[in-house]
Amino acid sequence: MAGLRFMTTRPKNVFEIIQAALMDLLASSNISLSPSEIWSVVSRVSIVHHREGHTLFRQGDEGFTAYILAAGMVRGEVEFTDFAPPKVFSLAPGSLMGEISLMSGIRRTATVWASSNVKLLELSPMAFSHLLSLRPEMPEVLAKIVAGRQVSDHEYLKRLKTLSCADIRRSQDQDSILRHFNDLEDLTEGDRLNPFSGNTPSGSMGGASDVPHGFAKVSLGDR
Repeated sequence: MAGLRFMTTRPKNVFEIIQAALMDLLASSNISLSPSEIWSVVSRVSIVHHREGHTLFRQGDEGFTAYILAAGMVRGEVEFTDFAPPKVFSLAPGSLMGEISLMSGIRRTATVWASSNVKLLELSPMAFSHLLSLRPEMPEVLAKIVAGRQVSDHEYLKRLKTLSCADIRRSQDQDSILRHFNDLEDLTEGDRLNPFSGNTPSGSMGGASDVPHGFAKVSLGDR
């Protein structure tokens, strides 16, 4: 399913969860991250807790973050433009959600909610921009991976409600994705310069005012 990734094993701790997600993301490339590089990403990830019934995001929303389910269960639904009934699915711990919205700028392709109390690892624009900075070739590599996935999912994406043809084309174009990466870096640079400006997008790493009702952020000391 576009924008959602499933893992066959269940990692035991935050480092292993992030390591598995990055290995899966970079599997088609020749990049192999060192433990210190992975730790540098882990240190920029937030742990969030949602109560049962809380909606993580809705199909058609803009998306500034990706999530990895660390504990609990989530369910989701995809709506189509044709007469097909909505597709309902469940996700187990280890699943990666929302990374295509974060990396390409495309709107959310599903509605996802907590079907139990859940613990998630949140990859913000700042954490993702740090990942891009780890290797000079990383932006080009990830742009190629994202564009390739979106091209492979083209027929499926055309059927989704809330996505325009222009949105889909941009998410399949490497140059457009690289421009999106630059926009994310500009956004996070502004956050670093003025972290309490009130302009931090919902879900990104900012002050307490950006935490929606229904979940609380805690530090990685919980791992």
